[in-house]
Amino acid sequence: MKKIYNDIPFTLTDTQVLAHLKLSEDFLEDIRDMIDNTKKTAKPKGVIVEVEIERVDEKTTIVGGKKIVSKVVAANLEGREKAYAYVATCGREADKLMQETVDPVEKLWQAEINQYLLMQARLYMMRKLQEEENLSVLSSLNPGSNPDWPITEQVNLFSMIGDVKEDIGVTLTESFLMMPIKSSSGIWFEAKDDHYTNCSICLRKNCQGRRAPFDQQRYDKIFGAGM
Repeated sequence: MKKIYNDIPFTLTDTQVLAHLKLSEDFLEDIRDMIDNTKKTAKPKGVIVEVEIERVDEKTTIVGGKKIVSKVVAANLEGREKAYAYVATCGREADKLMQETVDPVEKLWQAEINQYLLMQARLYMMRKLQEEENLSVLSSLNPGSNPDWPITEQVNLFSMIGDVKEDIGVTLTESFLMMPIKSSSGIWFEAKDDHYTNCSICLRKNCQGRRAPFDQQRYDKIFGAGM
């Protein structure tokens, strides 16, 4: 199963953008043209591929025919027969708007608007997957989210999916970052009663982007007590 979404629907109201940018209504006139141009131009995109899973040992898993050496991946995919590799993006159209913006503040605003588009695209894809495959809660594993599954594994993930550039226009740089920069990649799997988030095993303290508290019990289960 492979699903390609080349024009994901999104909403971009004045209220939504101001809230996302954490700006007051005093800035509305400054960003209204940016909002209008984005609504006319942007085409968020995404691709999902169903991949088969074969666990080898406590740190090695064959996913979509690719060998992944990661305790985090092995622990979360244990007992599962399939998962879903994906890439989502704000799209090259919105990225071009950001690249062509000269004013540094406006460039930052456009980047954040593109991030908002990416969030909507990812959520849309997740909900469609849940509906069409009759799945409950989904968790996500993402290359580069922790040292155990480094960002270099983007190559394996992209190989599982196929020609991501042809499908939705996303490419990898030499440093394994995605272009457009407001893109997201990973493996979705059905969490059932044990929802996983990358933050739960992240040792970084005082992280502004933390979405879940550190879970020592989960960390010890994956990496061993005393690590």
